[in-house]
Amino acid sequence: TLAVLDRSLTELREFLLERPSLSLALNIGSQDLHDSRFAEALDSGLRAAGVPPATYKLELTERALVNADLARRAIADFRARGHSVAVDDFGTGYSSLAYLAGFSVDQLKIDKTFVEAIGTGAATSHVVVHVIEMAQSLKLRMVAEGVELSM
Repeated sequence: TLAVLDRSLTELREFLLERPSLSLALNIGSQDLHDSRFAEALDSGLRAAGVPPATYKLELTERALVNADLARRAIADFRARGHSVAVDDFGTGYSSLAYLAGFSVDQLKIDKTFVEAIGTGAATSHVVVHVIEMAQSLKLRMVAEGVELSM
């Protein structure tokens, strides 16, 4: 993760500074979420590059939320530092939206397996409707992964 962070700051710094409305999503694992070295490297890298913290949105999987107390503290810390936090691939891990309500995240990314089932009549096609309704009630932004246009 640190190598990806370093490379993205090196290669995309000018691009991001010229386009302040853009952001970059950085996937972080549960180790990164709970390791203060990652947060320190993120802070120092952004500061050295002159890139605002809001430019880097952090994405974590549901599996990173298993240790709930540590995850809550880490997410709150990243948000206090100016980062948005998203739960990536929602629906493939261990949590539910009710469980997710205990975390202060900004965005929910619905896994593509659920999105691909929309309109197919499959049992999972109905899950997306409920996920969207509950995410809206939690005031989370949502992303549907894997949406493709075929012509």
